[in-house]
Amino acid sequence: MAKKTCLVTGGNSGLGKTSSILLQKASFQVYAGDITEKNNECLISAGVTPLFLDVTDYESVSESVRSILATEDCIDI
Repeated sequence: MAKKTCLVTGGNSGLGKTSSILLQKASFQVYAGDITEKNNECLISAGVTPLFLDVTDYESVSESVRSILATEDCIDI
């Protein structure tokens, strides 16, 4: 069975970071979007894929979704 794909916003800190890591441990393929591109080592070491995502910018959201869909069949969550 293929892993379900999850996109988490605010994934580089706080609840978003914790959620990203827990979802990855629960066998999801997790993409953690955030406007901060620094200090992603913890996410990467947990198997999470960090990406730049500014939820206030339509183009940023569109590009993030396109980027994920270029690799994954769909975004489940």
